[in-house]
Amino acid sequence: MPASTSSPKTNEDWVTISQISESELIGEITFLEGHTASATVVAASDVVDVYILSEQLLKILWVADPGLEGRFYHFLASTLARRLKLRESKAMNA
Repeated sequence: MPASTSSPKTNEDWVTISQISESELIGEITFLEGHTASATVVAASDVVDVYILSEQLLKILWVADPGLEGRFYHFLASTLARRLKLRESKAMNA
């Protein structure tokens, strides 16, 4: 389900900073930094499936499969690198 990520420009105005597609990961920066969310996700539909991976669940999975933690962080890094490249490309073509 398509959605957009927005950040407040002022208290009342919101600016769309990206569009996300079905099955995309969100919240990875918040997870990595351990801070509160810096953006709000607004779904383009009333029907949305959201799957939450809590830190507690991840720790249990990492104990069960020690190699999973490294693969998980590699996945996060790859996701962030892809998004950064996409934003740079859009900025260069704007």
